[in-house]
Amino acid sequence: MPRVAKVAAMNRGSPKADDNCATVFGQACLTVNCAPMDNYLTCFVSFFAQGHFPTKQAPQAPCRPLFCRNSTGTARRAGASLRYGFVVFCIKLTLSLDLTLGEAMVNPQGGHSVLGLDIGIGSCGWCLIDTKYQRIIASGVRLWDTPQEPKTKVSTASTRRIARSSRRNTKRTADRKKHCLRLLKQNGLVPSKESAQWLQSRKKDKPVIKLRAAGLDRPLNNREWAQVLYSLCDRRGYIPHGEGGDSDNESKKVLSAIEHNKELLSQAGFRTVGEMMYHSGRSRNTGGDYSLCIDTNALIEEIELLFAAQNRLGNTKASEAFREAFREVFSWQKDVTANDLRIYNQVGHCTYFPEEKRAAKSCLSSELCEAYERVGHTTWIDSKGLEHKLPADIRQKIIRTLFSIEPIKGNKYCKVTYSKVRQWMSLDSDSPFKGIDADKEKTLELYKPKAWRLLRDTLSSEFMHQLAADRELADDFCSAITFASSKKSLTKEMENRGFSEDEIEHASALPYNAKLFSGYGNRSLKALNLLVDAFEEDAEDIVTLSDAEQASGLLQKRNSPEATYTQLPPYTLFDPTCKNPVVLRVMGQVRKVVNAVIREYGMPDEVHIELARELKQSKREKQLVSDRNRITKNRRDGIIAKLREETGDEPRMKLIRKVELFEEQGGRCIYCDGVIEYERLIKEGHYAEIDHALPFSRTCDDSQSNKVLSCKKCNQDKKNRTPYEWFCQDDLNWEEFELRVSRNKKLGQIKRQKLLNTNLEEKQENDFIERNLNDTRYASRAAKDFIERYLRFPDNGKKQHVFAVAGGATALLRQSWGIRKDREEDCLHHAADAAVIAACSPSTVIKIAKASEKKALTKKENRAALFADTQPWEGFAAEVMRQKEGIIPTHMIDHKVSGRAFEDTIYSYKGIREDGQKGQLATKKKGLKVSSNYVRRDDGSAIVVDGLAYINLWLDAEGRKGKGQYLLEPIYYADIPFVDSQGYMHRFLPAQSDKKPRESWDTVPERLLATKPLTIFPHDAILVKGKVRRFKTIGIAACSWSLYDPTGKLSDGEATKGLAFASLTKDDQLELIHEDVLGRCYIDLISNSGSKE
Repeated sequence: MPRVAKVAAMNRGSPKADDNCATVFGQACLTVNCAPMDNYLTCFVSFFAQGHFPTKQAPQAPCRPLFCRNSTGTARRAGASLRYGFVVFCIKLTLSLDLTLGEAMVNPQGGHSVLGLDIGIGSCGWCLIDTKYQRIIASGVRLWDTPQEPKTKVSTASTRRIARSSRRNTKRTADRKKHCLRLLKQNGLVPSKESAQWLQSRKKDKPVIKLRAAGLDRPLNNREWAQVLYSLCDRRGYIPHGEGGDSDNESKKVLSAIEHNKELLSQAGFRTVGEMMYHSGRSRNTGGDYSLCIDTNALIEEIELLFAAQNRLGNTKASEAFREAFREVFSWQKDVTANDLRIYNQVGHCTYFPEEKRAAKSCLSSELCEAYERVGHTTWIDSKGLEHKLPADIRQKIIRTLFSIEPIKGNKYCKVTYSKVRQWMSLDSDSPFKGIDADKEKTLELYKPKAWRLLRDTLSSEFMHQLAADRELADDFCSAITFASSKKSLTKEMENRGFSEDEIEHASALPYNAKLFSGYGNRSLKALNLLVDAFEEDAEDIVTLSDAEQASGLLQKRNSPEATYTQLPPYTLFDPTCKNPVVLRVMGQVRKVVNAVIREYGMPDEVHIELARELKQSKREKQLVSDRNRITKNRRDGIIAKLREETGDEPRMKLIRKVELFEEQGGRCIYCDGVIEYERLIKEGHYAEIDHALPFSRTCDDSQSNKVLSCKKCNQDKKNRTPYEWFCQDDLNWEEFELRVSRNKKLGQIKRQKLLNTNLEEKQENDFIERNLNDTRYASRAAKDFIERYLRFPDNGKKQHVFAVAGGATALLRQSWGIRKDREEDCLHHAADAAVIAACSPSTVIKIAKASEKKALTKKENRAALFADTQPWEGFAAEVMRQKEGIIPTHMIDHKVSGRAFEDTIYSYKGIREDGQKGQLATKKKGLKVSSNYVRRDDGSAIVVDGLAYINLWLDAEGRKGKGQYLLEPIYYADIPFVDSQGYMHRFLPAQSDKKPRESWDTVPERLLATKPLTIFPHDAILVKGKVRRFKTIGIAACSWSLYDPTGKLSDGEATKGLAFASLTKDDQLELIHEDVLGRCYIDLISNSGSKE
């Protein structure tokens, strides 16, 4: 059907509304000078998306947001009915022509679309802009729950793993005791009909620890012998699993106690552990005390001695066959070889050779390559500010020291610190190492080859020489250790690799199950060998990893095009070794957002991303930053309190920063060393100024390390120059300034380097700008590479399509354009951030830097216009804020019905309370507790149900005298295994006036069970009484629910006000909103709801 006919047929369906809209549409076409049907869709996009709406009075009047929010946070239609009809008309028009709205909106007549992503640990703001047609195409926010414990920030996976490990250990212990009891019965030591309670101590029974000592010298009767063996099987001592090296403090205490008890056992002349503990008067550890820890081998020796003694003393129940059977039960462990193989099969493939598996991080080749890379990037700075790499002879000396075969005299661990390198190179203290604080040089090492260091400390000198001479043997040896997690698995793996018994014995002496021997890198052994060979063969010219890649031919392999997808694949394809649940969830949700944008709007020309700081930092880095932030906050709070007292007013941030710099510089001008008077500083606004050491307009560096406090005259005289350029051009004493700055240890090293820079040429200016605009940290590079590697971007002549934007750059743009960010207010700021990230480019930041230089010379009333000219297009900031107001964030809904079913505490059940409303539960420590939501167990105990999976709402149309009501049935994780089984009782929450224990709740009427309930999960979006809300949880005590506002503008109380669950009737609008990732469903919702709120 021709286009005109399609439009005509569509219009015939609703002549009144759509004819009016067609008139408006034609006006839009005339406004942008387009032929109505030849290029109608481009006309609409160019016209409507640029913020114009045709009216008779004002053809070019600005357009209001598509939809906005009223004072109660409800989504509502904005604009007149004509405008609303026009939007729906255009959506219908695109659908009638077999086009998606995305195809209509993106890149009309060769536009240039940029997708901005603001990625946090629990959110992803996105914004798609068209820089050619100067418009915001669409924006939104995606939210999700972070897999972390709210208080401790520990991974929920870690918490579950610890609990799971504890459950498994408990079950294995119980199974082992069952096997032991069965064995004791088979050998006539325990009556066949008795349980384990028969072995419990009775009145006049001797303690088991005394029987263990007595059993060496006198025959034990059947019950005594059974008690001894059952006790040994229950607590079989510490079993080493190859831990060590990097064990935690608890493990180190245990291992230390074991070694101490071994020495005590031999020195005191005791025959067994049991005899030693009996004479010491203690047999159990208490409250963090590990002094009585014993390894399992010591107990095996005791078992052998006890069986031999009882056999010798005439005990017929101590036969050789019984001894072997008991030893088998006592020593049983789960075989983990299959699990080790399963884990290894998950290891990803090489960055360079996709057919090769990645190598273990502990391999010699892996550590050598990393050492060469780290040493090659080490840089020192001379007195003129010029950067230099380490000379070849020093680099080789560092490598030889780090990988020495035997300990070096006076340097047992073969460490190489920065101070040692300074000594070898005879560098003076005025030549710092780039990025290294001077006070850390004595302790900070260039690189730690942890695996090689441990091998050197543990293995024999002869075997170490073999490993050093044969790198392939060393790699194979460490690969086998990394593969195995048990001695049995290690032995089998090394036998398969052809190692001798002596070599297997060497490996068994190492902590094969420690963190040190776990994990894989990104490169295969094949690639590592090529890189290491390149470093070793040409040490003079091969300095950095890029040099080694170029020399070995690997650079071309790494840069080979892989972008063959129109959608991002799972992140695990990019990094199979990633096991961090936070990163996996973040990248999984980012993938969904990017793929949804591509499906809806087509492939963007560029992607700009910014990652939250939390995703870029290791646990130690986070702790260091936290400590540093706490110190800074305490210092700043002290300054604020002092300024409040002195000025009697709330101090502005600019003054606070001036006082911070005043204290850092000892109350003197950084340039002329003149005294700055504190009283004048806080009273006179322009008495002293904050200056950029390296001109902001030339470096775009607005960081604290580039800010100093100077007197007004120095700031004016310096102009747009570096201190060195100013001092040299005006014949000032540079040597005196250089000496004063280098001796001022209160100034950070980076700040001193910037103050003493002597060579800010054009190339270095560009390097500074590049460094300040681009985020090069590992996590940001990984996110950038993930998107860049797999997406096939439009061929527009540009080499780079994905950029990792530095947070400092976007903060500068946001501040300059007046785009306010309030994290506490709502979550919509993520979309505004994404718009700024999309608009961030070197040219934009340079414009702002130059405008900042003119700021001081511009009248206050003209400064806003000065920065307005730096926006990507006129009105960009206002358009961002308007667009933000129309956004309803989408939320990841976890429909997995698995979680913690019960609270950890086990209570004794004390019956129903006297009023018959709640059950009474008790523990010795916590005392009595009342609850209506618990499960009674067969042994008489009770556990409290924990973890709401979802709720079922059953509509009883006949309830409340025909008005209808909803019955609320909570489904907990504890119910999941039974909820679909025959005979499951569907019980609904009683009204507030009828509180009962859960086991006494009324069941859902049979007539309702034939209907389908409305199932709502936590965070599900619902439409209730015409308002969009999200479900949070329920209140059992009051038969209520808690809702929250999707935008975060309203408190939970405000969001639930007027929407109480008890007030719902069959006439109230209650619907589940099926959200898409981008939130397009809300536009459909507005279209379908007409003029409803």
